[in-house]
Amino acid sequence: MTDAPPSNTLAAFVRLARPKQWAKNVFVFIGPVYGLADKGGDWRGILLPACIAALAFALMSSACYIVNDIMDVERDRLHPRKKLRPLASGAVRESHARILAAVLMVLAAAAVLALRGSASWWVGTLVLLYAINTNAYSVLLKRLVIADVMSLSTGFVLRVLAGCGAAAVAPSTWLLNCTLFLAMFLA
Repeated sequence: MTDAPPSNTLAAFVRLARPKQWAKNVFVFIGPVYGLADKGGDWRGILLPACIAALAFALMSSACYIVNDIMDVERDRLHPRKKLRPLASGAVRESHARILAAVLMVLAAAAVLALRGSASWWVGTLVLLYAINTNAYSVLLKRLVIADVMSLSTGFVLRVLAGCGAAAVAPSTWLLNCTLFLAMFLA
């Protein structure tokens, strides 16, 4: 059968989604962890919404990475390391990548809708802002000094705010400033 996909197709789709980058979503849990003290240790009321928010960010970040790879596919093919990425190497078709990105966005929205009350609205807004910020970074901001670092750092602050919103924990100015400056330092 000539139309059969290669045996590594699933692995290529997984690599395209960059699940290793999901570790960044640990920032979603920072606010809720501090909120445990205020909530009298009700970890279930905090942990589950924070996990859902982290899932929404993981799915949306994967979608944004795929969109970035679609936009940069021609440049990536010329890069010594990036040419090995699933799209640039031809392991995944661009049309399939577009479908996967759309599915991941829909799943991120579904995760947000699983949250209750105002948490759904807050986390949904922050996930949308994250997607806008990330795509602005991919299109323009990564080429601008200082704006690139600020954009990357903003992604981490949005994660912290989403965790706080999901768990109904008020973020402190100290927490947000520390997150911003740590992210700027790492970027």
